[in-house]
Amino acid sequence: MGRYRKIDVRMWNDEKFRDLSDQAKLAFFFLLTHPHMTGLGAMRATVAGLASELGWGPEAFRKAFGEALAKGMAEHDEKACYVGLPNFLKYNRPESPNVVKSWGKLVDLIPECNLKVQLQQRLKAFAEGMGKGFAEAFGEAFPKGMANQEQEQEQEQEQEQEQEQEQGDETSRVDHLDILSKEFEVKVYSCAKRLFSKPAFKEKTPEDREFLLKLAALRVLDRIPEGCVQDGLEAIHRRGAGRPDKPVAYLTTVMTDWLAKHNKPTLAKLLAGVDVPPGLIRDNAA
Repeated sequence: MGRYRKIDVRMWNDEKFRDLSDQAKLAFFFLLTHPHMTGLGAMRATVAGLASELGWGPEAFRKAFGEALAKGMAEHDEKACYVGLPNFLKYNRPESPNVVKSWGKLVDLIPECNLKVQLQQRLKAFAEGMGKGFAEAFGEAFPKGMANQEQEQEQEQEQEQEQEQEQGDETSRVDHLDILSKEFEVKVYSCAKRLFSKPAFKEKTPEDREFLLKLAALRVLDRIPEGCVQDGLEAIHRRGAGRPDKPVAYLTTVMTDWLAKHNKPTLAKLLAGVDVPPGLIRDNAA
């Protein structure tokens, strides 16, 4: 494993990183500089093992690690013991094609799972984006390509979708949520005001209010990761000084893509389990 890591000082300007708790910041730095972290930005590790190295209890580390996961700064397959940092290569670029050639050996150290397939796809795109020499080096590192792995991943995803469809009715009953509790209402409206009172959402139809209240309810219940909502809001801000056309529709698109990218339940499925009484929509604009 490499003995050195590049850490961009602009990290402290990053909103996602700043919003992490002190424990989460330490956990993220720990992963970034871990001796077993490969040059691919992924390694084999367990929550219990990482917690033990820091002298923390497993739940304390899981909570801190969970903050980074929710913001898309880390990824984890607990069953496969896979831990990865999706943006690792952005700041630790291969310095020569020979480094890319070494990836073929490093990837064998990473446990098999869907996240590993996504990792290899990132590696391929990154190498090709650096020029012909790096792309050719990637071809030498992976002479057989990744077609079989991608095909296996597609088959697994199809099976998961079939299982979700079969369990759809039952899941809908289990996850069904009515916003009735006054205490819960207060939390939902507070969350909605914090997230959706920006200029982009100034003009809202009743349908928009209902949608935003549902998102707030799911956020309060932690059924939608904070990173998903924040990425959507940041995308809106970048698109036009915080005032894109139809911001709610654009937010829906960004969040849907985010959930798909992170192998989370679909936005439509999550929203289907939330009912907001019409009176509350009229009386409490998000």
